[in-house]
Amino acid sequence: MLNLLYEMEFGHPFTAQLKTSANQHSGFAIFQLANAGVFSRLIDLDIGLEEFQSLAATRIATVRNPYTRALSSFKYLCRSHVAGDQRFFSERARLSALTSFDWNLDPNTELGFYLFLKYVFAIQQLNDPVLVDAHWLPLVDHIQPEILKPTLVGKVEHFSAFAKDVAKHLGKSLDENRYEALPKNTLNNNIANKEMMERPEYYSLRNIGLIQGIYSADFEAFEYSLEIPEN
Repeated sequence: MLNLLYEMEFGHPFTAQLKTSANQHSGFAIFQLANAGVFSRLIDLDIGLEEFQSLAATRIATVRNPYTRALSSFKYLCRSHVAGDQRFFSERARLSALTSFDWNLDPNTELGFYLFLKYVFAIQQLNDPVLVDAHWLPLVDHIQPEILKPTLVGKVEHFSAFAKDVAKHLGKSLDENRYEALPKNTLNNNIANKEMMERPEYYSLRNIGLIQGIYSADFEAFEYSLEIPEN
């Protein structure tokens, strides 16, 4: 999404690279644009809630199917262990302490996914969204639409159509060729969705139940079916 916003603002794709051993994300550079002074964060502005809500701005949010988002979060945490990503060490340690997750045996397994979901559910029951890592925090808690209602909400599963909607709303041109293939390729190219299709055991009844419990508000707010997506 940030790549799309960059292109809308500056009229060309973002191509700068940044490599760091402290972060496993292949697209880490785009998330550093605020620190570089290219983008600004509203949260950093010294204004009150009423003024914040009254700003004449286009508010854009992207959402994702809770089933694939939950598995993607688990896979991402597992990769953080292999990469030695320091940012997630506290999460990995707490996961082990709370659920007896074994980092030698449980990564990338149905049991590991179950323990991860149990951990997320347990932290969620503390009723403080700040305690749940943003990578697997329910999107309703992350976006908080009751505070800042989005102008446009797009689903990752249909991103190219959403990219066109954003460009049209902002009155910007868009190189549609770079986004046109996304609807049919996004699911196949995404690690979590590929795992879902190749290893359906991740979606055991116990894991489905936990996902539906953790992300119940997301299923409802963003109109996702409770059925497991097939493709």
